[in-house]
Amino acid sequence: MSIKNENIAIIDGNDFALSTEEIIDWLDNNNKSWKRIKGFDFLFEKRTKTNEYDISQCKVVWFRTVVRNTNVSEFLFNQIYLDKKLVSEIKSSVLNELNVFRSYYLRQFNQIKSYPNISSKDFDKIYVLEKAIDAGLDVPEYKITNNKEEVLLLSNGRKLISKPLFEIPSFVSKNQLLTYRTELIEINELSDFFFPSLFQVYIEKEYELRVFFMDNTFFPMVIFSQRNRKTKVDFRNYDDEIPNRCCPYKLPSSLTKRLKKLIKTLNYNTGSIDILKGLDGKYYFLEINLTGQFGWLSMTCN
Repeated sequence: MSIKNENIAIIDGNDFALSTEEIIDWLDNNNKSWKRIKGFDFLFEKRTKTNEYDISQCKVVWFRTVVRNTNVSEFLFNQIYLDKKLVSEIKSSVLNELNVFRSYYLRQFNQIKSYPNISSKDFDKIYVLEKAIDAGLDVPEYKITNNKEEVLLLSNGRKLISKPLFEIPSFVSKNQLLTYRTELIEINELSDFFFPSLFQVYIEKEYELRVFFMDNTFFPMVIFSQRNRKTKVDFRNYDDEIPNRCCPYKLPSSLTKRLKKLIKTLNYNTGSIDILKGLDGKYYFLEINLTGQFGWLSMTCN
């Protein structure tokens, strides 16, 4: 499993990832030399001289993830029958160890060109919103709070949505995938106090944009999600029977300039950006996913 004498290293934590397979197909089609490293194997496979990962000959590293916390939890804890509280504490400790290992592992590639840029941080959502405002981008008004009174002040008669502060989580239960979706908030149904949560003013949109970028080149796609009641609030509530129309899009030069300023501040060289075009004519920045999906955009927009 050595990548010695290979030009491109591909790091993926999954046994199968469609985006990784598509990248490999593209590399093969262009006669490029590559070596795939599975982060899960790196974590649990016995190290020997014949399978050590020699990165000295790598020119470029492309990675999705090293290893996912959920995969490690399933591998280590499925057969453990202990007190639930104890298992929870052990999991927390192991995942802390995993986070340090992940950082250590990626630092080995610091001197090699990488996508995403390994030396950059995957900043939290609120920090990115703050930097987006600094870059001159419009952002939906938001508030992080744990009480109903502040939610009412933010609303001031306007519709609100709520989002996770961290990445959108997903869970598998009884062979079903469960995940969060953006929903309108019924403020009257909130308790007076609750777990600290992110609330945003709901933007009535004309359409939304998914913008993949790489080395300051932008590949925008427009999603006409507002025409379907199912996808009007969140296009991820996919309608397989009547899918949203999507097509290539040209960003205004002023918006491109501000986006470039933001990604320079964050030290990002690739990622996916979500933007809303409001009925008021403004472009509202929502978030950046450092390892955002690009296959759907690529296929739709050629």
